[in-house]
This record gives sequence, C-alpha cells and structure tokens, in this order.
Amino acid sequence: METFKDAEGRVWKIDLRFSHILAFEDEVGVKAEELLEKPIDSPKEFAQLIWICVRKQAEERKIPFDDFIDSLYGEEIAQAQIALLLEIARFFSRRTKDNEQVIEQIKKELSKKVEQALMLKESPLTAEELSSLRQEQDSTLPHSSTAPSPSGSLSPTQASGSEVSGTIPLP
Repeated sequence: METFKDAEGRVWKIDLRFSHILAFEDEVGVKAEELLEKPIDSPKEFAQLIWICVRKQAEERKIPFDDFIDSLYGEEIAQAQIALLLEIARFFSRRTKDNEQVIEQIKKELSKKVEQALMLKESPLTAEELSSLRQEQDSTLPHSSTAPSPSGSLSPTQASGSEVSGTIPLP
C-alpha cells in the first residue's frame, strides 16, 4: 500500500484491488498494466485514475471529486502519480530484484519531472524548448522491455512496500 498527501495535508492510501483495475478499464478505458509502459499524459485521465483509487476514502470524508482534485497540484500530483505507479507495479509483478529496479527507475524519472516542473515555474520555456524537454522525458521512461511482467502477481497485502510521503528526494 502506498500513500500520498494532498495540499490540505490529508493522507490518502492507494491499496490497489482488482475492482480498481477493472474500473480503470471500464470507466477510463485504460489497462493498468499499460501505465507501466507509457506515461499518464492526460490530466483528465490521471484525475479519473487516482479518484478510482481513493473514492471510498473521499466519500467517507465527504470530500467530492472536484474538491479532491483541486487539492492536488505541483508536488502533490507527482506524489500521487508515484504512489499509483508503484501500486500498479506491485499488483502486476512478483517481488523481485527486477521489480525493485523498475520501481526505483519510476521514482527517479518522476523526481526529474518534478524538478523540471519547478524550474519551469521560475523560468518559462519557449514552445520549442518545451517540445524538446517532453521528447527527452518520453525517451527516459521505462518501456515494455523493462516493465514488470503482468504474469503472476501478489495481492497488495502480500507485497510489502514503502510509503510515499513528504517530499520527493531530488537527485
């Protein structure tokens, strides 16, 4: 199980279940295992995916979708994305050294994105520079050859993992 905090300081748990995997495909049209091979490009898609994972918690807290989504920006989005991807990786693979390497690669690449986003906030790029940066990021994300195999999975309760909280360590 992974956790992240929103901008209001609320802690959210992602404990991926089979029902979430089905909802990803039914409600968003995304196969969870494909998220390990390509980045989540669409803010709408990301919002829907993360909401599926925390919907019950939000309903218990009486927090509507719009309020939840509005509490994610900047670093909070990165933390939520890391938590989601780590849970998906654990759901679809056995705990192996290869899996740990993929998880570490995901953390590093997302940390780079956060650092770059913070730099952009201070110094906006031209359209050409932004396009070049996106191409660079896309080329460094894990591809299907390095992503964990969907065969054989541990339940989230069997897979022990680290929690994502606080800030992302930047290289």
